[in-house]
Amino acid sequence: MSHHDDQFFTPASNLKLFTLLASKQILGDSIPALSYYNSGDSLVIRGTGDPSFMTKNDVDGVVFHFLKDQDHDIYFDDSNFRNGRLGSGWAWDDYAYAYQKELSSMPIYGNSTVLKVDSASQSYEVMPDQNVLLLQPDEALGRFARREEQSNVIRINENRMTKRDAAIVIPSVMTDSFFFDQLSHAVSQPIYQTAASVSDALFRTIYHAGADSLYRDLMLRSDNFVAEQLLLMCAHERLGYLNTRAIIKDILENVLMDLDDDIRWVDGSGLSRYNLITPRSTIAVLKALSDLLSEEEISEWFPSNEHPQSLPSQMRGLRISAKTGTLSNNFNLSGYLVTDSGKRLVFSFMNNHFRSSNGDIAAGMAHILSFVQSEY
Repeated sequence: MSHHDDQFFTPASNLKLFTLLASKQILGDSIPALSYYNSGDSLVIRGTGDPSFMTKNDVDGVVFHFLKDQDHDIYFDDSNFRNGRLGSGWAWDDYAYAYQKELSSMPIYGNSTVLKVDSASQSYEVMPDQNVLLLQPDEALGRFARREEQSNVIRINENRMTKRDAAIVIPSVMTDSFFFDQLSHAVSQPIYQTAASVSDALFRTIYHAGADSLYRDLMLRSDNFVAEQLLLMCAHERLGYLNTRAIIKDILENVLMDLDDDIRWVDGSGLSRYNLITPRSTIAVLKALSDLLSEEEISEWFPSNEHPQSLPSQMRGLRISAKTGTLSNNFNLSGYLVTDSGKRLVFSFMNNHFRSSNGDIAAGMAHILSFVQSEY
């Protein structure tokens, strides 16, 4: 059954279903971690878009050890990054929030500074530790921490420190000088910017096995940064350079070419309100994912009642594995529902441009899904 399934909606993070399908088909289980070229006593490196480096998803530290153990001079070539630092249609004044980090060819520390607050001792730790130099006391600040708009200075008012344990993620401005400082410090090696042009054909790529953790963060944590960088890694693999618009065009023409609708897809995360998706296209993607993913992957990656607080409280008691999609005045839910008779149904529930609370919308959706679960 369907209602308005051919109408276009702002998908918000439901768009991550499209990013997941494209990533699984293009990247599979191997993540491109770094491209490199040896030339005499020099090593030229390029980023592949991998967001894992020096984060919890850096499961094997392959790039860290590769660079730290080098006896060559290391030069960084960023010529393959043909993208903006922010996505199309993103809000400029969200620059300070963890859900809108800057994009880059070689992210490091998740392109952010983390202030880890210990409520018991009313103290905090700065990660990475060298970023303590970015902090500037400001007793007039109305909150604990805030970054300057166009610099990496972080103003701090310790009198406003949160009273609970927290990890406050502050996006970084990824200027060339800041990136080189971060990378040099991380691998204890000087890093230089290359001035010479190197042929793409000369580069080799190192891979790592961190795909599972990235796909889990994409879906279960709805990590926007991971979503955007996954698309850039897809671009690296298919196009040889990193550009969001170009890889989306390629995906729609060569990977998801059987969709019934001419959707508008502009970023990997769904942050942009320029995205326009139909429920029936979302259903098609969910069906393709059902054929591609194992039951274990769906169980581990998709929000469900097996993962506390990953779904609205109104959804308790429903046997669903589904991706939420939330922007102000928009709330969507698309995924799989197992009925009392044992059938697994695919659904896409999209609600846009309402003025009531998300809780009211979620309650109405839960009522319908509960009926379907018991009657089908």
